[in-house]
Amino acid sequence: MAISDDDFRTWLQQLSNGRGNPVVLIEADHYDGDSEETLYLSDAGYVDPTDIDAPNYLPVVLSEVVVDEVLDSSTIGSIEIKNLNDSWRDYQFIGYDFKVYFGDKSWARSDFRLQGYNKTADFASPHPDRYRFEFTDLRSMYFDQLVNGNGQGASAGLPFVFGRVFNMEPLRTSSTRFVIYTPAIVCLISEIRDSGVPVTGTGDFNPDGTGDGLEIEVDLSSTPSGRVTLDISPSTWGYTGDYSGTVGPNIHFLLWNMNKYIQIPIPLGDSVADAPEYDIGYVFYQYGTVDQMLREMCSSLGVNPRINRDGKLDLLQISDGGTATRSATDANILGFMSLEVREPPYKQLELGYQRNWAVQNTNELASSVSAADVILYTREYSYDKETRTLSGYPFVKNTKADTLIYESADAGTELDRRWILRDEERTQWSFKGDATFIADDIADTITIAYRDFGLSAGADFVVLENRKNLTRRACQLKVWK
Repeated sequence: MAISDDDFRTWLQQLSNGRGNPVVLIEADHYDGDSEETLYLSDAGYVDPTDIDAPNYLPVVLSEVVVDEVLDSSTIGSIEIKNLNDSWRDYQFIGYDFKVYFGDKSWARSDFRLQGYNKTADFASPHPDRYRFEFTDLRSMYFDQLVNGNGQGASAGLPFVFGRVFNMEPLRTSSTRFVIYTPAIVCLISEIRDSGVPVTGTGDFNPDGTGDGLEIEVDLSSTPSGRVTLDISPSTWGYTGDYSGTVGPNIHFLLWNMNKYIQIPIPLGDSVADAPEYDIGYVFYQYGTVDQMLREMCSSLGVNPRINRDGKLDLLQISDGGTATRSATDANILGFMSLEVREPPYKQLELGYQRNWAVQNTNELASSVSAADVILYTREYSYDKETRTLSGYPFVKNTKADTLIYESADAGTELDRRWILRDEERTQWSFKGDATFIADDIADTITIAYRDFGLSAGADFVVLENRKNLTRRACQLKVWK
């Protein structure tokens, strides 16, 4: 019978009580000079008792196996192994998958739980009788990539527009022609302005022939008198494909399209589809990276981007409304809990929305532009605001957060969420936990009943960090309340 998640948690509790026969398994993919293969390793030896053809996981691990789960990443600590085969030194491990599993020697291999995933960054030999695997955060591989527009040089594909944006400036290529580039299906032009005054023009959609996107040429009916700006609508153009979510300028669809314009596509986890579907957008006036756009988009929605232990992008939102996955008590905490950080409530929160991508001076605007529009075109953001009387916190400053959210209604919803979340003091705690915490993921909610700090009746905490030492069957956690 397969080991369920509840069975796995029960087994972890047994480990904490000194029972069970745990083993850490490693599967290190590599190229051996002829073909891509997998090296099967472990800390205590293992062969699947249910499969006569199963590989032998050699007992060669010398170091502790630690998986470091934090809010924005999941990484594996360096691992040293015995040198049982000199030919391993000639294998190519760098860039290949490296996976860590945890379970009991009596289990079928399929019942082990994946605890860590990474790409091998280095394979060294610090001593003739041992090797060492090194790893780097997968974020650097995925996030430090250029988002490429169309072509290079004079046709560099800039400005490159993702999603819905307000008042951006196109590239002028003649007296009446202006150009932008876009991931083919993600935008249409809703308004053209000359010095802040709406004008007429025609749009010509020209695929560049290389599969890198769409050049949009805007031809005005006459030579403009000043600076030309555009609004990009939420409508999509010519969509075909296998995308199964909501088509539009939301973060899921934009990231799905972004993957077509980067060298190494980022696998999208299930949580990406659960992110708020507000209209957002981003403009590259110069070549930029995934990290630049992704972090601004995520910050706008109050989500945290991370590469999870399956090697996929997660977008996690920390809130206090989650259902607790389990309960823990003093018996599961090794030592004591520490109150590390106090976060005061918000006194005032301003949320910026409808970013102006081409802020103009008043002397750049026509005299016919209304006073309201002058304000709109000369400031970078519009703002929504909440304020409260806050007693007992004399040094709390007002808070401002600028976002890529376009619609005022969506900005109001996000403002309310953040305002309610910080209507009381929040705290961060740290402690060392037993093996039961190995099953707890980032953003999980745990109910902890603890003898001190007035927590004897139990309180809900959200996991922010979980550094899992699989060798010692213990975890170092940071949680938020």
